[in-house]
Amino acid sequence: MSLTRFVRGIRALARRPGWVLVLILGLLVSGGLLGYGATHTQDGVANAALNAGTSMLGALITVAIIGPIIRYVQEGTVREHGRLDYAWFSEQVATATQHVQILTTFSNVLDHAATDAFLRGVRTALSRGARVRILLLNPGSIAADLRQQELEGGDVRLSVQREIMRNLRRLSRFTADLGERERSGFEVRLYDASASITLYRWDDRALVSFLPIGRFSELGAQLEVTMRSPLGEFIQQRFDELWGSRTTVGMAEFLDLTVTLVEDEHTARQLQARYVEHEGDCYVIHTEILAAMARRPARLQVFLRGDPSRLHDLFIVDSQDPELHQLLQLAFVEKYDVQAHAFVGLRPASG
Repeated sequence: MSLTRFVRGIRALARRPGWVLVLILGLLVSGGLLGYGATHTQDGVANAALNAGTSMLGALITVAIIGPIIRYVQEGTVREHGRLDYAWFSEQVATATQHVQILTTFSNVLDHAATDAFLRGVRTALSRGARVRILLLNPGSIAADLRQQELEGGDVRLSVQREIMRNLRRLSRFTADLGERERSGFEVRLYDASASITLYRWDDRALVSFLPIGRFSELGAQLEVTMRSPLGEFIQQRFDELWGSRTTVGMAEFLDLTVTLVEDEHTARQLQARYVEHEGDCYVIHTEILAAMARRPARLQVFLRGDPSRLHDLFIVDSQDPELHQLLQLAFVEKYDVQAHAFVGLRPASG
């Protein structure tokens, strides 16, 4: 598959003004919907616009590349696999010396009978100096809600958010067991946009698929491509854009909130606390925060994520607010798969 052939395909598309017009109009409409939704996030109509714009943009990305991919398969320049073979992919990962990358919503390769083999392959790749980067969908994003709706359209009965969290808990345990040198080459991040494609890469080759409606991408056809090809370069560009996006967050930041306790001008302690969010407020679980509140100091406030310019007041959520307490318990179990009871709420300090 040469660059010249790829360019010819683009020129052929350009000779069809109808397709070009549809693509341009689609981009304009989706851009307008996304812009309106992003600037009016409290408006129900705006939320609908944001959802529609995200879906349309994802569809346009798919349309823009699915034609060339189908042509490459027909020409025999791309190898097709009937599904994602977890054991086979784990074997390829174990041979990597430079790159291992995954871009998906959530993956059974991270929570499956074959997961141990995959993680052993990752350890081997890390020991050889490979850089391992995994991108999963942020479970709290609009894109996760849209993917949930897509799967339910095919009678798939599972929670996208719950499956992502299962992946994250497994990866968090794996990260904790890595040595310092290995950990420096291993990173997991969460994106919040519509990717439309999945990527399973080892060094210069990768398996690529699309997110189908009503079923899992891993159970459908996987296209094995070379990353040096125009198609591989396009997919890599999409991965890099999502990885470097300002709205993409690291797994550690998503699972643990950096809280700095301030009791007076000279005392400040930094803690890592598990947390959930509800209606814009953070609710944390940490015994040292509870102990500090029990001492009733003259001043007790916190700031988050290392930003001392935004102080927060603390309050305990208990049985006096049973509805909120139950919502927080459910959210905490969904996120960490453990029970919690004593939540401390953090609200921006007034004045």
